[in-house]
Amino acid sequence: MLDVFTRLKKMSGKQIAEIRRTIQERDELISSSSGSGGKAAVQLSARVRELLRGVQDTHGKMQAQVAKEEKDLAKGKRNLPYTQEDLEAHREIAVLVSKHITECEVDICLTSLPLSLTCCFSRSCVCVWVVSLVDGCEGG
Repeated sequence: MLDVFTRLKKMSGKQIAEIRRTIQERDELISSSSGSGGKAAVQLSARVRELLRGVQDTHGKMQAQVAKEEKDLAKGKRNLPYTQEDLEAHREIAVLVSKHITECEVDICLTSLPLSLTCCFSRSCVCVWVVSLVDGCEGG
């Protein structure tokens, strides 16, 4: 049987994979339809934002589980199903999931940039600029 954190980790991995697939599908639709994509692109963008909210919720639960584990270990509780090393690994995984979420947020914002910006910069350079705008971005 899987522990709570492992279940959340697996769930977040599936959610992030689905977000990336949906973003790719939307981007392909936009590029094949001369830049607009119409109603279908709008629906896919809305789906991506919905999926992002779901993975953010899962990430919040992961962080809450890490906090619970920290508290239990600090109290010196015995017979816990996790060790200090497990806690460190869980912290690192939670940070990594956060970075994956940010990458997905950046990816959805990139296609909403004006065409002149995306043509002038490589994708990696634009990402540096967009990261500061992610909170205000509503996607494509």
